[in-house]
Amino acid sequence: MERKHYEKRRCIFCGQERTITIIEDDGYDYLGHHRGTLERYEDDDGCNCSLGRLVGKVEIVPMCLNCAFYDSGYCTNRKKIETISDMFAIGDKVRVKKTEHKCEEYQLNMNIFKKLNVRLR
Repeated sequence: MERKHYEKRRCIFCGQERTITIIEDDGYDYLGHHRGTLERYEDDDGCNCSLGRLVGKVEIVPMCLNCAFYDSGYCTNRKKIETISDMFAIGDKVRVKKTEHKCEEYQLNMNIFKKLNVRLR
């Protein structure tokens, strides 16, 4: 039988509280016949704040420009530099020609989110 109950959730971005619906189905109909498996899912539209509306809709494309090892046009990844230096004599960093590409050692630079200019209250 399907049951609904409600929970309060707080947005991690703005702190606003919202009510979500949790639907649980035990797999039996109203006559007690077994008709399926136990299911539980949430009906949550998310928060209406500016960042809450972006959840699940924004995609960050992995590339050198947003890599943690990218620094002013140069790659500073030790693994990548060691791989290249096996073939060529290079210094501490490698100049990146095409910043829209990425390598196997890519790591997202969390500092890119500072560009959002988020105000703190």
